[in-house]
Amino acid sequence: QVLPEWVDNIWDKKIPSVCRAQTFKVTGLTDDDGNNTTGVLDTVVLRLQYGGSAASNVGSPLYVQIRKTVPKQMEKYNMEGAFSNKEFKFKSFNPKQYETVLVPDSDPSNALATGVYYPNETTPGNISITFDHPATLENNETYAIVFASPLSHYDHAPRVGGWGRKCDPDPYPNGHAFYSENNGYNWKKYGKDDYN
Repeated sequence: QVLPEWVDNIWDKKIPSVCRAQTFKVTGLTDDDGNNTTGVLDTVVLRLQYGGSAASNVGSPLYVQIRKTVPKQMEKYNMEGAFSNKEFKFKSFNPKQYETVLVPDSDPSNALATGVYYPNETTPGNISITFDHPATLENNETYAIVFASPLSHYDHAPRVGGWGRKCDPDPYPNGHAFYSENNGYNWKKYGKDDYN
Protein backbone atom coordinates (compact mmCIF):
# COMPACT_ATOMS: atom_id res chain seq x y z
CA GLN A 1 0.00 0.00 0.00
CA VAL A 2 1.36 3.42 -1.00
CA LEU A 3 0.40 6.20 1.38
CA PRO A 4 -0.38 9.70 0.00
CA GLU A 5 2.45 11.30 2.00
CA TRP A 6 4.91 8.90 0.38
CA VAL A 7 4.03 10.23 -3.07
CA ASP A 8 4.54 13.78 -1.80
CA ASN A 9 7.87 12.91 -0.16
CA ILE A 10 9.70 10.03 -1.80
CA TRP A 11 12.44 10.28 0.86
CA ASP A 12 10.07 9.60 3.78
CA LYS A 13 11.95 7.26 6.14
CA LYS A 14 8.75 5.27 6.74
CA ILE A 15 8.85 3.98 3.15
CA PRO A 16 10.08 0.35 3.30
CA SER A 17 12.48 0.92 0.44
CA VAL A 18 15.74 -0.88 -0.20
CA CYS A 19 18.64 1.44 -1.00
CA ARG A 20 22.23 0.66 -1.87
CA ALA A 21 25.30 2.86 -1.52
CA GLN A 22 29.00 2.74 -2.29
CA THR A 23 31.44 5.03 -0.54
CA PHE A 24 34.61 6.20 -2.26
CA LYS A 25 37.60 8.34 -1.33
CA VAL A 26 38.66 11.09 -3.71
CA THR A 27 42.39 11.04 -4.44
CA GLY A 28 44.71 12.68 -6.92
CA LEU A 29 43.13 16.14 -6.95
CA THR A 30 46.14 18.36 -6.37
CA ASP A 31 47.66 21.34 -8.13
CA ASP A 32 51.23 21.55 -9.46
CA ASP A 33 52.48 22.44 -5.97
CA GLY A 34 50.80 19.43 -4.35
CA ASN A 35 48.02 21.42 -2.68
CA ASN A 36 44.56 19.86 -2.45
CA THR A 37 42.06 21.05 -5.04
CA THR A 38 38.45 20.22 -5.95
CA GLY A 39 36.92 18.31 -8.82
CA VAL A 40 33.46 17.92 -10.34
CA LEU A 41 31.46 14.71 -10.62
CA ASP A 42 28.74 15.15 -13.23
CA THR A 43 27.92 11.57 -14.33
CA VAL A 44 27.54 8.13 -12.77
CA VAL A 45 27.68 5.05 -15.01
CA LEU A 46 26.07 1.88 -13.72
CA ARG A 47 24.72 -1.44 -14.85
CA LEU A 48 21.06 -2.37 -14.42
CA GLN A 49 20.88 -6.06 -13.72
CA TYR A 50 17.50 -6.60 -15.38
CA GLY A 51 17.40 -3.64 -17.72
CA GLY A 52 14.94 -4.17 -20.54
CA SER A 53 13.25 -7.28 -19.14
CA ALA A 54 9.94 -8.04 -17.46
CA ALA A 55 11.73 -8.16 -14.09
CA SER A 56 12.21 -4.39 -14.19
CA ASN A 57 9.52 -2.09 -12.87
CA VAL A 58 9.37 0.56 -15.56
CA GLY A 59 7.06 2.69 -13.42
CA SER A 60 9.55 3.24 -10.57
CA PRO A 61 12.32 5.76 -11.18
CA LEU A 62 15.85 5.15 -9.93
CA TYR A 63 17.30 8.05 -7.93
CA VAL A 64 21.06 8.47 -7.73
CA GLN A 65 22.60 10.87 -5.24
CA ILE A 66 26.10 11.95 -4.27
CA ARG A 67 26.22 12.46 -0.51
CA LYS A 68 28.83 13.33 2.07
CA THR A 69 29.68 10.70 4.66
CA VAL A 70 29.55 10.78 8.46
CA PRO A 71 31.39 8.58 11.00
CA LYS A 72 29.40 5.85 12.73
CA GLN A 73 30.24 3.02 15.13
CA MET A 74 29.40 -0.33 13.51
CA GLU A 75 29.96 -3.95 14.46
CA LYS A 76 33.18 -5.33 13.06
CA TYR A 77 33.00 -8.62 11.19
CA ASN A 78 35.51 -11.42 11.06
CA MET A 79 35.91 -12.16 7.38
CA GLU A 80 38.19 -15.19 7.84
CA GLY A 81 36.60 -18.16 6.14
CA ALA A 82 33.73 -16.02 4.91
CA PHE A 83 33.88 -17.41 1.39
CA SER A 84 32.96 -21.02 0.77
CA ASN A 85 31.49 -22.28 -2.48
CA LYS A 86 31.22 -18.64 -3.57
CA GLU A 87 28.61 -18.03 -0.89
CA PHE A 88 29.18 -15.03 1.34
CA LYS A 89 28.61 -15.41 5.07
CA PHE A 90 29.41 -13.09 7.96
CA LYS A 91 31.17 -14.40 11.06
CA SER A 92 31.06 -12.03 14.01
CA PHE A 93 33.88 -11.66 16.49
CA ASN A 94 33.14 -12.98 19.96
CA PRO A 95 32.96 -10.81 21.98
CA LYS A 96 31.62 -8.19 19.58
CA GLN A 97 34.04 -5.50 18.44
CA TYR A 98 33.21 -2.19 16.84
CA GLU A 99 34.88 0.10 14.36
CA THR A 100 34.26 3.63 13.12
CA VAL A 101 33.05 3.58 9.52
CA LEU A 102 32.16 6.44 7.18
CA VAL A 103 28.52 5.91 6.14
CA PRO A 104 26.32 7.94 3.76
CA ASP A 105 24.66 10.99 5.28
CA SER A 106 21.10 9.88 6.09
CA ASP A 107 19.50 13.19 5.06
CA PRO A 108 18.76 13.18 1.30
CA SER A 109 18.21 16.94 1.35
CA ASN A 110 21.95 17.31 2.02
CA ALA A 111 22.83 15.57 -1.26
CA LEU A 112 25.53 17.27 -3.31
CA ALA A 113 23.88 16.08 -6.54
CA THR A 114 20.73 14.17 -7.50
CA GLY A 115 19.84 12.46 -10.74
CA VAL A 116 16.75 10.51 -11.79
CA TYR A 117 16.55 7.68 -14.31
CA TYR A 118 13.29 6.28 -15.69
CA PRO A 119 13.79 2.68 -16.86
CA ASN A 120 11.89 1.49 -19.89
CA GLU A 121 11.51 -1.74 -21.78
CA THR A 122 14.47 -0.92 -24.02
CA THR A 123 16.84 0.04 -21.21
CA PRO A 124 20.36 -1.26 -21.95
CA GLY A 125 22.43 -2.99 -19.27
CA ASN A 126 24.80 -0.04 -18.82
CA ILE A 127 23.37 3.44 -18.33
CA SER A 128 24.72 6.92 -17.61
CA ILE A 129 23.02 9.33 -15.23
CA THR A 130 24.12 12.94 -15.62
CA PHE A 131 23.40 15.36 -12.80
CA ASP A 132 21.73 18.70 -13.60
CA HIS A 133 23.93 20.26 -10.92
CA PRO A 134 27.26 18.38 -10.66
CA ALA A 135 28.80 17.62 -7.27
CA THR A 136 31.97 19.45 -6.26
CA LEU A 137 34.30 17.01 -4.48
CA GLU A 138 37.36 17.71 -2.35
CA ASN A 139 40.61 15.77 -2.37
CA ASN A 140 41.07 13.16 0.42
CA GLU A 141 37.36 13.31 1.38
CA THR A 142 35.03 10.30 1.34
CA TYR A 143 31.66 10.48 -0.41
CA ALA A 144 28.83 8.07 -1.20
CA ILE A 145 26.92 7.19 -4.33
CA VAL A 146 23.39 6.34 -3.15
CA PHE A 147 20.93 4.36 -5.28
CA ALA A 148 17.24 4.33 -4.36
CA SER A 149 13.92 3.46 -5.95
CA PRO A 150 11.60 4.41 -3.08
CA LEU A 151 8.20 3.40 -4.44
CA SER A 152 9.31 0.17 -6.08
CA HIS A 153 8.86 -3.37 -4.77
CA TYR A 154 11.62 -5.91 -4.09
CA ASP A 155 10.46 -8.08 -6.98
CA HIS A 156 10.05 -5.20 -9.41
CA ALA A 157 12.76 -2.56 -9.25
CA PRO A 158 15.42 -1.04 -11.50
CA ARG A 159 18.13 -3.24 -10.00
CA VAL A 160 21.71 -2.10 -9.88
CA GLY A 161 23.99 -5.10 -10.41
CA GLY A 162 24.26 -6.91 -7.08
CA TRP A 163 21.26 -5.03 -5.66
CA GLY A 164 19.64 -8.16 -4.29
CA ARG A 165 22.71 -9.79 -2.74
CA LYS A 166 25.41 -9.14 -0.15
CA CYS A 167 28.42 -7.27 -1.44
CA ASP A 168 31.97 -8.56 -1.54
CA PRO A 169 33.68 -7.34 1.66
CA ASP A 170 36.54 -5.58 -0.12
CA PRO A 171 35.93 -4.99 -3.83
CA TYR A 172 37.16 -1.41 -3.56
CA PRO A 173 39.91 -0.55 -1.04
CA ASN A 174 38.88 3.09 -0.51
CA GLY A 175 35.24 2.59 0.47
CA HIS A 176 32.49 0.20 1.48
CA ALA A 177 29.16 -1.02 0.12
CA PHE A 178 26.04 -0.37 2.20
CA TYR A 179 22.41 -1.48 2.33
CA SER A 180 19.38 0.29 3.80
CA GLU A 181 15.87 -1.01 4.44
CA ASN A 182 14.33 2.35 5.44
CA ASN A 183 14.95 4.55 2.43
CA GLY A 184 18.55 5.43 3.25
CA TYR A 185 18.18 6.61 6.84
CA ASN A 186 20.08 3.72 8.42
CA TRP A 187 22.83 1.74 6.76
CA LYS A 188 24.24 -1.79 7.10
CA LYS A 189 27.78 -2.41 5.93
CA TYR A 190 27.93 -4.94 3.05
CA GLY A 191 24.18 -5.50 3.31
CA LYS A 192 22.32 -8.78 3.25
CA ASP A 193 20.43 -10.95 0.81
CA ASP A 194 17.08 -9.51 -0.21
CA TYR A 195 15.80 -13.01 -0.98
CA ASN A 196 15.83 -16.30 0.92
